[in-house]
Amino acid sequence: MNNQELNTIAQMYASQKSQLEAAKKDLAQKRIDYNNSLKSLKNEKNELDNANANHDAKGAKIAKEEIAKLKANFEKCKADVEQSKANVSVLQESINSLNDRVKNDPEMGEFLKSVLQKRYERQINKDNKEIEKLRNNVTKLQTMQTLCNNDADIAKNYKGLLNAKEEIKKLNDDLAKATSNDEKNKINEKIKKQKEKYQNLKTAIITHAKRKGIENLTEDTIDSSIDSVEQSGIIVTKGEKDLKSTFEKSLKRTNKKIKVIGKNLHQYSAALETELSTTPEMQTTSMALTNNVGGFRKFLNAIRHPIQTYRNWRNRQNVPQPQETEENRQETESDISDNKFRDSLKNVDVRNMVNDIQKEQLKNARQPHDTSRDDEGR
Repeated sequence: MNNQELNTIAQMYASQKSQLEAAKKDLAQKRIDYNNSLKSLKNEKNELDNANANHDAKGAKIAKEEIAKLKANFEKCKADVEQSKANVSVLQESINSLNDRVKNDPEMGEFLKSVLQKRYERQINKDNKEIEKLRNNVTKLQTMQTLCNNDADIAKNYKGLLNAKEEIKKLNDDLAKATSNDEKNKINEKIKKQKEKYQNLKTAIITHAKRKGIENLTEDTIDSSIDSVEQSGIIVTKGEKDLKSTFEKSLKRTNKKIKVIGKNLHQYSAALETELSTTPEMQTTSMALTNNVGGFRKFLNAIRHPIQTYRNWRNRQNVPQPQETEENRQETESDISDNKFRDSLKNVDVRNMVNDIQKEQLKNARQPHDTSRDDEGR
């Protein structure tokens, strides 16, 4: 297969896909017409039964004539549905055949594998980074939750931080509406005072924590937890900020995000496993990806158990982590840039066809998330 053949196939694919979408809409409408005709036929039969029960010969005659018309319409609607289903089936088979021609061509098949592999790897890396970020947010939330639960002074100052952030937000809204310079200057002065208050409260919390033997509490931990609880929503009970419920809500929201991304990670990993399974030299990468999913499951187990100490978490942060750079990303895609089909991806029809093949692979990989291991250690 050459580029011209690929572009022709992709053009046919795009045309037939458009026809398939129209055929599916037509089938949906035909089914509505069928259901309506069936309903009308049943109603008219009920009219005939009532006329017969009331010995209404004239009414019965009219009902029978109407039933004959409705039956003819019903049979037509039924035939229309079957024809529409056949049209959809034929178009779908044709589209599948075009897909198979692309996937089964030796050279194009390998190129397609390389393209999808890079896409899956990028998404897996993105998901892993997001999970790690959220994981850190959970640790910071749990740190502040524990401190506030165990120390009334820290809890009081933490509420003060939330109040200051709320006030700053309101003042910024007022600043956006202000028209005169004098008014803006007054509002900016108020914002400055609230920011100073916020900073002083953070310092007070850190100082108090040090007196309690917690040396490594940072402003970042406090700021991150404040951002998290603001995003999830602050719970107010009887006019007071309920920190206990607020922390629980924020942790629940963050852990839910982790599980959602984890399922996405599982799906992309499974799709990539399928690609790698046909390439023996890539088994090492395959095992690494499996370990990534295992690490995620271990984390799910960990968040169900007692909180890791803040000092342990801080120690983990001191371990240097590899950073993905644009240069690294380009290097991993160098094999694609050398392929003779690379320019075909600039063709919208080819790109859409590849995207649909990717969606189909992800759909096939979307198995019920294995939670059996999540229950270990409970």
